[in-house]
Amino acid sequence: MNLYQIEEIADLYVDAFLLDQSKLIFLSVWGRDTALQEFFARLTLPKSEQGLREIHLENLDTDQTVYVDIPDIEDLTKVNGRSQSKIFGTLSHVFIYDKLADKPDSLNNKALLIYRDNEEQPDTWEIIKEACHLPLLDHWKNYVIKTFEEQGWLSYLTGEAVHAIKLDLNRSDVEDILESAIKDGILTLKEGESKPDIPQPTAKQAAEQAPNSLQDARKAAKYLQAFIGKRQLNFMLEATAGEEGQYFIDQLVETAQLIQSMPQTGEQEDKGDEAIAYLHYFYGGFDWYISEKDMLAEQYQAYGVANMGYPEYGYISITELIENNVELDLHFEPNTLGYFKKQLEENNQVA
Repeated sequence: MNLYQIEEIADLYVDAFLLDQSKLIFLSVWGRDTALQEFFARLTLPKSEQGLREIHLENLDTDQTVYVDIPDIEDLTKVNGRSQSKIFGTLSHVFIYDKLADKPDSLNNKALLIYRDNEEQPDTWEIIKEACHLPLLDHWKNYVIKTFEEQGWLSYLTGEAVHAIKLDLNRSDVEDILESAIKDGILTLKEGESKPDIPQPTAKQAAEQAPNSLQDARKAAKYLQAFIGKRQLNFMLEATAGEEGQYFIDQLVETAQLIQSMPQTGEQEDKGDEAIAYLHYFYGGFDWYISEKDMLAEQYQAYGVANMGYPEYGYISITELIENNVELDLHFEPNTLGYFKKQLEENNQVA
């Protein structure tokens, strides 16, 4: 084991550290309480007041120096301990590490798992499934890991006595790549099987032949008021005037066409788990998958699977959902209710 000394603080020693390029991820520091207190105090001070924004670790055997960038102290966690030495007396031992190592950031799809040099590398696939916002099937493992590595979203950090698996996903790019792989048949529902034949509305196919207009989008938005909350719908309408206006125009029109063409109450009643879910609403850890809309002109209820800690078939009030700011998943790929029910059961068991 190599031992390093922190040049900026006398009598502080490091026996393990991990960097992402030069940014500090993990540090194991030994020293007397007074030296450690000085170290922590200087981490909180601005540089103009002798605050530390970088340190240098000198290898006591080779005299080589490692440069370390210190991130914002708010992004770091420290854990204290003590050890008794016959020569030096009582020494304090502190671990300092990135807070992301405590818990994956599901909002930004980031994860960091640190492990010791003498430990077996943790299961990368389990880390990906926990941090990724999309449901992933186990037989997709090799393709997803390889793709994430090629995109630079999945990387492996090597340090002194510790290592880490780092995951930093680009949400929209992940959706695009996996959607393309599913459409191309690379990723399937079951190993060796193809995805079910999901009927697509002919109106959508016709719409792809000619660009939709702003007038088309406004007409679609009026229909969608019964299916999308005001905040989400207003955001989409405002975005039609931006740089990606045509994208949001098309999205409004195609969403309206999809809902207009989807089955009404009772039309998929005999299909059971094989009934197709056309819409997905979500809020926090709750999900609603809609397979049938109301047969009436007014949208009072729908039918599908609700996940409130466990999946359950039944009638769902879309009116109540949108009144409570539940969002419609605009990147949702229709599939069978049985498929989503199984995913929910597996996710709930893990949670």
